[in-house]
Formats: sequence, C-alpha cells, structure tokens
Amino acid sequence: MLGLEIPEVAWRSYFRDYRELVADTTEASDNFHYATFLNVLGCTLGRRLHVYHATKLYPNFYTCLVGRTGLTRKDTCANRGSDILARLNADNENLEAPPFRMVRGIRSYEGLLDELSGQRKVRLVVLGEILSLLTKARQESLSNIVPQLTELYDCPDREQGLNSILAEIERVTGGEVSWRKEHQDGSIKRAIVRLRDDIPKDALKADQVNQKYGSTPALV
Repeated sequence: MLGLEIPEVAWRSYFRDYRELVADTTEASDNFHYATFLNVLGCTLGRRLHVYHATKLYPNFYTCLVGRTGLTRKDTCANRGSDILARLNADNENLEAPPFRMVRGIRSYEGLLDELSGQRKVRLVVLGEILSLLTKARQESLSNIVPQLTELYDCPDREQGLNSILAEIERVTGGEVSWRKEHQDGSIKRAIVRLRDDIPKDALKADQVNQKYGSTPALV
C-alpha cells in the first residue's frame, strides 16, 4: 500500500467493529479491510440513504485493491466482505431477480444494465483483475464501458439497455425479435444491423414507431 495508512480517526463505529472482527483472520492490510467494508455498507444501504452535495449522493463505491499478487491477500480480504453479504441475503438467493446479487465480471455495458433493471436492485460487481475491464474497454464494440460506468455512479432513475429497447420495439410492432439474446457479446453494431433486417419494413413506417423513436432512418 506504498506506506499509506487510513488514519485512525476514520475507524469509527461499524468500521472499527469490522476491523476487530477480521483483522486477526488474515495478513491483509487494514486499508483493504476498510475498502471491503465500504462495499458491504454500500450494498446494505442501497438507495435508502443519501447525502446532498449539489446532488443526491448514494453510497456507491468503486474500490480497487492494489497489491502484489499472492502476498497482500487482496482476494482473501474481499472474500470476507462477500461472505457477509451472502449471509445477509441468503433468503433471497434463489429468487429469479433477487434484490441483491454478486456479479462476476462485466461482459458488456448492456448486460450490466439488464442486470440492474427493475426496482430496488443492488449489485456488487466483482472483477478479479482490473486489467480485464481495461482490456475490454480497448475493444471498439465495448469502448463505452468505462464512460458509462462513470454515469451509473450517480444512480440515474432510468437508463435504457438494449433488452428494454428491443422489448419496446416488439410491443409496438407486435412481433418478437427472435435473435434478442445474441447481443450478450456486447456487439451493438451487429444487433442494430440484424434489427434493421428483422423488422418488417411496413412496421418501421408505422406512425407509432415514428412517434416513439423518431425518424426510421435512425435504425439504418
């Protein structure tokens, strides 16, 4: 941790109790324990609490543990927090859309939006290595991941993913887009091309579609 330590004054209340609980169970830095408990606290509070500082700030945390592989016990420390969250939410784990779930990795921004869609959902996204995210962000079809993650920090009330857009198109046109699951690889360009070919041309000219999505050439 480059010799930097979180000041003792920051270890208050539940943070102090958590450190006393786990400090002797691993060689991990206290700094890691602090960051891990931030995630536990944020996932437990969700959007039920906020502070106002020019806008509503919810307890969202993007945490990154930096240390030498195998020596600093980053994963061990993170697993302590994951275990607590799993126990707190054990009654809901078998639900189709549980209020809390740990998501291993980000395949695409659209997939993440689908995971978050709905009411009062909390998701802890876990990346074993931050490099995996940065590598994805270099791909043309996934270059929107990092900027959009920044947007999600502010907890927007509404953000449309591809699945919700397809569902609305299906509702308006009265037909099912048979290939809707193929977008999971994050290739939006391919999805839009297939969408253009899949929807009947008469449906694209319908007044309802024009009113909902604007001029039809936007789909071309």
